[in-house]
Amino acid sequence: MTVHVVIPVHNHIGETLRCVACLKQQRHPDIRIIVVDDGSTDDTDRKMASQHPDVVLLKGDGNLWWTGATALGIDHVLKTAAADDFVLMLNNDTEFDADYVGHLVACSKVHSGALVGSLSVDISDPARVVHAGIVWDWRGVQSRRLPCAPGATCTTTINTLPGRGTLVPVEVFRKVGNLRRRWLPHYHADYEFACRAARAGFPLVVCYDAVIRVHTEITGSEGDLATPIALRRAVHLLFSRRSIRNLRYRMTFIAIACPARYRIRNWLAILAATMLLLTNVPPLFHIKNFLFRLLPGTAQRVLLDRKMMAPKKVVSG
Repeated sequence: MTVHVVIPVHNHIGETLRCVACLKQQRHPDIRIIVVDDGSTDDTDRKMASQHPDVVLLKGDGNLWWTGATALGIDHVLKTAAADDFVLMLNNDTEFDADYVGHLVACSKVHSGALVGSLSVDISDPARVVHAGIVWDWRGVQSRRLPCAPGATCTTTINTLPGRGTLVPVEVFRKVGNLRRRWLPHYHADYEFACRAARAGFPLVVCYDAVIRVHTEITGSEGDLATPIALRRAVHLLFSRRSIRNLRYRMTFIAIACPARYRIRNWLAILAATMLLLTNVPPLFHIKNFLFRLLPGTAQRVLLDRKMMAPKKVVSG
């Protein structure tokens, strides 16, 4: 029963080496590491080959992005993997203790071959939980990050999982297919895959004992709704592959992951969020703030509670 760890990378060789070092300290007896180097310019391939010659190194030309690189590694695993093997999707911006992989495998077995996500904490402040589970509320047109329940060892009250630190039984890929690299090349492919697996009947779990420490400063573009931005920056946020607000891919994610009866309302919500983002471009930003201050205090609090005006930071998977 081998755990095949697939790590997509683009530069950040220091983080990659630390992540691989953590994997080599694991107490789980059978781990195979696959690093997919998508066009790094910091000698990732040379340094990996010299320091970790036993690690499988696959090469991309810089156009694979997260989904394509991860899918390439998974395709490589599926050629030889046994039926009871696992794939661990892992980012190189993570560190963890020696029992990490063992906790994931044990949790999957207890929960009937579940996909198992990790409890993510900020490496600079381990008391701050970055991710303890996500629920997509399609009807309410929002996603909710779950708190880490005190005293609990895991949670099953989720309906998706991120790609940063998720263990997947090989049989899941053989039943539902690989990540959708063409439709969702960078963001949302991990969430869509987990939703697809859940629809096929595979349980989803977050294991609180499997803790990864995340370098939260290594992330994509998000932007917020409380800061004025230049038009060029707004265009970048809406159309760059590195932006979680990419309009095309958010609409695609809804098309293939959202239940049909809720698709239109979720598409409309994305379009509304897009228009709201554009109001951060001056002079619309100043007009928006002026009108906001004219609202009664109760209305202002409602908007702030809904995070329509508050700064937002998203740590990507």
